[in-house]
Amino acid sequence: MRVLLASPGPAGETDQFLALGAALRNAGHTATIIADEQVRFPAKKLGLSFLPCPADSKISDWPALQSIALKTQSRLEEIACWHSETAPLAPLLLPLVQSQIANHDILAFAQEFAYLKNVARKSGKASAMVVASPLGLPLGGTLPENAGPAPSWLPRFLLPWWERKDWHADEKKFDDAVNQAVGSFLLKSGMGKFSGFFADPADVACVAVSPTLFPPQGGLPQKYVQTGFFDCPFPLDDSANDAIARVRKIEQTGAPLPVVVLQNAPVAEQGDAFAKLLGQWPRGAPLVVQSERSNLAADPSRPEVLVVGALPMEELFTHASVVVHGGDARSTTAALRAGRPQVIHPQNATQRWWASTVQNLGVANILNAAHWQTALRPALETTLCDVPMLRRVVECCSRVRSENGCAAAVRELEKLAATS
Repeated sequence: MRVLLASPGPAGETDQFLALGAALRNAGHTATIIADEQVRFPAKKLGLSFLPCPADSKISDWPALQSIALKTQSRLEEIACWHSETAPLAPLLLPLVQSQIANHDILAFAQEFAYLKNVARKSGKASAMVVASPLGLPLGGTLPENAGPAPSWLPRFLLPWWERKDWHADEKKFDDAVNQAVGSFLLKSGMGKFSGFFADPADVACVAVSPTLFPPQGGLPQKYVQTGFFDCPFPLDDSANDAIARVRKIEQTGAPLPVVVLQNAPVAEQGDAFAKLLGQWPRGAPLVVQSERSNLAADPSRPEVLVVGALPMEELFTHASVVVHGGDARSTTAALRAGRPQVIHPQNATQRWWASTVQNLGVANILNAAHWQTALRPALETTLCDVPMLRRVVECCSRVRSENGCAAAVRELEKLAATS
């Protein structure tokens, strides 16, 4: 089986596709990944064929795009933002995918690039979508994000009809958002308008979320399969090994070591967020700050504060006492797999969903995104003294590590290839 993995977003968002590619290779299949140039090293180390994502000056600033996405207040706004802001990439990306898909059996892509389904269908190839969280999925017994409740006079037996009606209307909004961004180019390329964001996302949609920790209420719709988190041991280059060694040296002092992930903050605000954090942080207390997209530098007079760049999160988090982040799927799942309690300061709808979900699991505390630096120190003390939470963290880590989301996804792709 030959799988083309299209992950044209920022380098930090390709972890799931690298993990899936590694699992495909371990199962005896071949995989090619289209991704940011920064992904070349880990892709090659994992034995994947690599193709650089086409560059376009209008969208080359992925951090700026993520900053815009962080300010959205619903999943619909977030999806619309991704598709509209990356629309200039379509005339470059689609011909590349079309030229490569002929030599592959399946095209896999992220929900943020839903229109790639049309490329697969036009080429007569199978398609697979990777979904990072259940937020915005038409689960049984649920209503869309901003839908009002069913009227009290509606008989109970008509509730499923009411839900389907609302989800159908919501799907039209998502379809319209995609077509507004790239619909004219899809039509011009002979691929037809985009449709079926929920009902027909791809031939199979793999929801990369733990089924034991987050079982879907009411069940998943057709074409969706909850596989579990995607994970693999990512290769470290020399600079990453050096950074981990410095983190380990601070860890060995024995003092509690929080790891703060600043990449969740809008890029333009990361410097201010870091300065505010240092202003609130007591001297002598160890702290590691990860920022992949800002050139931050700790105060030389404060050797207890270490700033690191792009490192595999699960590797970094194993050296932490507690993980502080904004609530994106990547940070949340890495902390769960590393078995570390979390302090989360969410901004947009997706982050708030993850924050509330892991808080309900009993493994995280939530802070206000506008003032999290001021409230961080007491929140850390509360978290590290919460014995039931620490026990729950260990339990959840054990349950997640008993799953193999990538292997489950590979099985789904194998079934798809066999029937295509």
